[in-house]
Order: sequence, then structure tokens, then C-alpha cells
Amino acid sequence: RDGVKESVSSSSSSTTTTTTTIIEDGEGTDTAPPSTISGSSPETQEPSSIQPSFDPSTKPSSQYQWLQSAIDNYIDMLESEEIVIPPLTPHSTVGSTLNPSSKPTANATPLPSTANPTTSKPTTSNPTLSTVPPTSRPTIQPTTANPTSNPTSHPSTASPTIKSPIQSLFNVIELSSTAPPVNLPMQPPLNLFEVSFHETNTTQPTPQQRKGCITNSVYDEIDRDIEQLKNGISDDKTKAHFLGGVVRLVAHDFMDFDRNDSKNPMGPDGCFDPFHPANAGLPDDLWCEGCLLTNLYASKYSERQISRADFWIACANAVIRQTSVNNGLDLRDTFEWGRVDANSCSGQGNRLPSPRGCSQTEDVFLTRMGLTWTDATALMGAHTIGRGDTGFSGHHGTWVPNNNEAMMFDKTYYEEVFLNSWHPRNIGTPREDWTTGNGVDRVMLNTDLCLVMEIDDNMPCCTGTRCTGLSRRCPRLPDNHPRSEAFEAFREYLGGSYPNDNQVPFYNAYREAWRKATKVGQKNLSPLADNCDVE
Repeated sequence: RDGVKESVSSSSSSTTTTTTTIIEDGEGTDTAPPSTISGSSPETQEPSSIQPSFDPSTKPSSQYQWLQSAIDNYIDMLESEEIVIPPLTPHSTVGSTLNPSSKPTANATPLPSTANPTTSKPTTSNPTLSTVPPTSRPTIQPTTANPTSNPTSHPSTASPTIKSPIQSLFNVIELSSTAPPVNLPMQPPLNLFEVSFHETNTTQPTPQQRKGCITNSVYDEIDRDIEQLKNGISDDKTKAHFLGGVVRLVAHDFMDFDRNDSKNPMGPDGCFDPFHPANAGLPDDLWCEGCLLTNLYASKYSERQISRADFWIACANAVIRQTSVNNGLDLRDTFEWGRVDANSCSGQGNRLPSPRGCSQTEDVFLTRMGLTWTDATALMGAHTIGRGDTGFSGHHGTWVPNNNEAMMFDKTYYEEVFLNSWHPRNIGTPREDWTTGNGVDRVMLNTDLCLVMEIDDNMPCCTGTRCTGLSRRCPRLPDNHPRSEAFEAFREYLGGSYPNDNQVPFYNAYREAWRKATKVGQKNLSPLADNCDVE
């Protein structure tokens, strides 16, 4: 029969215990091998040198019969099923072979099966392999306990390390020759490859993030940053110019869209032509090296791979929300991200509307962008915020009474068209526009007044009744005029009889028009979400 016995010898001059393993041969006679441990003293003995003894004169078939059977069995298990290695735990024990008062530091781990079907031969992992220092080498004291005493287990103070499952098969089993067989519970089968190559990682992997994603928290962060920039500008005129400039930047980015140009439709792509006169002012004090908005993007949002186009729109949304009455125009529900920036957009300025008249408005908003006169009239209401500057656009002044009101996004723009008498200035030049009162700091463009007045063939004329030096009044659009839809929308946005504080018609119309305009030509946009994880 296969079996394992141990004899223990102790030196009176050393506390180190030397263990000799004797393997019975097939005939039942005990044969002690000439040597069992490399070296004779703790000083020369390597911690990982304990190996099963062998007799060169003994045939491997008889000496290693039980071991060969175990290895064959492991191979069969590998071929038949996926085998998982159980962790080494301190509950395994050598039962009654130990002195109950002793505290061994090595634990026996059973083999799933042996050559003898009625007896499971346990094996123990060798804690001296590769990592445990010599001072922690396990020792087993001679037993004086009654062989029939109950098993006693002691947890190991150092976790043994197995370098490979095959190596564990060669660990020495140390059992008393007087101990009865100990039937240890069967452990799950081993997975050799997981032991050798798999290292458990308890750290959760970081989810893959979607490129350029804008979450709800990032959207709110942009809003706070814009508010901080706004509050950092003390001068009302400069502040109004900055706020209006942010909205104008987005408008110039989407007004170049042409749905009829499949090869180069442009649209909201984070690009404008800084050298075109139609974009005057934008590359000088809004989107330029050292400009507030540019610095904000470069310092926080460029590294997050957020596109300029998405960033600009989020910034404009923040401006509109913060300056609307009671924050009543929140465009969050219209925002989606995923626009792709263009590296260049030569000729972009040629697609922008010139201030000559409504033929330009119709060509840009209706023909190329695919919007309606109602949408175009709502979008023109953004002139209520900000101001023009002669040094940039060539048109000077605010569309509303003063700089303070030019920092509010409301329906005042529509009221001012009807409340004032506007007369033209700089007639016949690229700077042709309209002013009122003393003409110092107020402005309307041809593209504003043509939504309600017939000015194309009636210049020079004056709106209202208080026109200085002009006897002709600009007629209002008739009901059957091609732009009558714009006139009706204009009156609707007034909110009713003047005066009133009803912003709802304008805000609702602007929300829908802005949603359309900021998404022209876009196919793969994504709504705001709480995270950017790839699903």
C-alpha cells in the first residue's frame, strides 16, 4: 500500500528540527533513503531546499507510485473540465498527529484523489519556497498525544506561497506513523493556469469614457464659470459687449450652414473665418489669445476633449439663462453634445447675412438652414443683449435703451422697434443702419426692421411719427406679404398690449428656434447624462 511515515530527530544543541521522510515500498517494508535534506545544519540549509527523498536504486514505479497516480489524476481533471484552484486556508490540519499544545505554522492541503480510493493522502504547501525566510521555516514537534484525540488546528502566522500547482505536488507530507488515516474534506479542483498566471485584482477597472462627453455636472460647471467671468467685469458697457459677444459667436458658427452643400455644409463646427469683415470683433476681444473665453476653454475644457462648438453653445446657454428674467429661459433641455470641430473654414464669412436687408435673412435662415420666418424672428431677438461697436462690426450702440438693459435677455428688443422712431444713417455704405433719439448710442439694422417694415424699396424713410428731416414713413408689411409670418411672430413676441411682463411667447419661440439652429447638420449628438461611461 502507499503510505507516508515520518521520523523526527532533534538536536540537543539546536532548536531547529530536522524532518526525515520515509516512503514505504510496494512490499510494505520500510526503506530509509540515504539523505533527505540538503545540508545538515540550519546555517547551510537553504529555505527552499526541502524536497521529497528518493533512492536512485529504487525503481520510480514503486517509490513514486502514489505521486505518479496523483499527477495522472490531475491531468485527467484538466482535460475533462475547467478546474479552479481553492485558496490556501488555515483550516486544513494534520489531525491527531500534532501535540495539542504545539502551534505549527504549516497546514496540510488535501489532494483530490490518490491511487488508493479509500484513503485520501493530504499534501502540504511548503512555506519555505522562494518567499519565506529561514527563520520562519515550519517545525513540527514530536507528538505525545493519544492517537484517538480530536484533531486540533492552528492558523498559520504566515501565509504560504505556491509558485505553481505542480510544485505543490512535491511538498513533503509529514504525518506520524502511528496516526490513523485522516479523511479531509474534498476541495474544489485546481486550475493550473490560474495559479501560475492569474493574479487577483480587487481594484475595479475604470470605465471607458466617451470622448468629448459633457455631463450634467460639467454643463453646470460651465454655467458657473461664465457667471464668474461675467461678475469679474465691472464696467456695464464691457460686460454687455462680452455677454452679447458669446451669443454672437455661436450664431456666426451656425449661420454658415448650407444644407444644399453636401461636401462642405459647415454649421456649428467651432470654426469662423477671423479675417472676414462679417466676423469683426470676434477674433479681437472674444475668441483670441488672452481673451477670457479662450483662456477658460484652454485651461479647463480643451484637455477634456470637449469640442469648441459644444463649449461655445454651452457658454451661450449659460449667458441666456443668467440674463433672462428670473432665469426663465433655461436651454438645458435643448443641449446635446458631440459636435466635431473643423480645423479650417475658408469662406465661412461669405455665408453670413449682411445687414443689407431681409433678402439676406431669408437666404441664410430659410433657404440654407431650413428654418421658418417664425424661427428667424425669434433668433433676431437675441439682439436684446449686447451691443455693437464701430471698431468691430461698424455698427455702434445698443438695441435697447442702455447698457444696463443690454445685459438682460428679454422681449425689450421687439418693443423698441415699435416704441421709437428709427431713421437711417450712413445710407449707401457698408455701415448703413438705423438710430433713434440723438443717435449717439442706439442702433437697429436693416435685418431687424425689415421683419415688420417694407424698407427695401422705400429708402430713405422713417419708422414712427417723430422723424427728423424725413417726411416719408416706412410702411408696415401687408398681410399678404411674403414676410407676413415674421410680422405676426413679431407681434406675438410682444406678449400682448404694452406694457406687460409676459416673456413666455418669446422664450418659448426662442427655445425652439435655438434648438433647431444649434443642431443643423448634426447626426450623432448625445443628450446630457450623469456620467460619460461607455455602455
